[in-house]
Amino acid sequence: MLSYTFIDGFLEKHLEKHKVIALGTSQTSLKIIKQMALHNVIKDLKLRVVPTSLEIAHVLSEFNISLAKPEEHIDLVIEFGSFADKFCNYIKTDTTSLVIDKIIAYMASKVFVFLEAERYENYYNLTIPFEVSTFCVKHTLNSLSAFGEAKLRKIDGRNYRTVGGNYLIDLELSKEISFDDLEYKTRQIPGVFETGCFLGEADKIYLVYKNKIEKKLDRL
Repeated sequence: MLSYTFIDGFLEKHLEKHKVIALGTSQTSLKIIKQMALHNVIKDLKLRVVPTSLEIAHVLSEFNISLAKPEEHIDLVIEFGSFADKFCNYIKTDTTSLVIDKIIAYMASKVFVFLEAERYENYYNLTIPFEVSTFCVKHTLNSLSAFGEAKLRKIDGRNYRTVGGNYLIDLELSKEISFDDLEYKTRQIPGVFETGCFLGEADKIYLVYKNKIEKKLDRL
């Protein structure tokens, strides 16, 4: 589990005034945004934040933080990955909408990714999520099973639904394939809306240890 204490301390030192920020959709983001909101008030940062979920929008409203429209220029996206590599790729499994996550990563000037140190370039038991249509989902499952073990994500015994009302399928890779090929081939499957592969999107990658944060990659 990521150390929220060290991430919070890092953000306190590195957040700049008058920036438009977006956090990827996740439970981790919800915990971090509350601390970020406190820093914004205490240090008068005058941040504006893109509300990528209703929960984040509620926190922003509670702390009276200005909302930025999704169509505006985004200075910085803060993401929490489950895997990353030296080619600026990262994978995200903690999500409530891969569609939203991909949009903000594409729009942002900078994307900072935090992940557990042991997950950096660790291909063991690599799982990649896919946001898919609820229609004919068994067909989509069977198609994704060509690349490994594919399972519908469930919460309390029910199929998990994203913000957009779609399902998530978690694919544990068993086939040797590049991320580029996987992205291309799976996007050809009818019913696959988005993948958890963010290819070349990370501008900075930070590894989170129990007692420190280390900058592993910086292409800025």
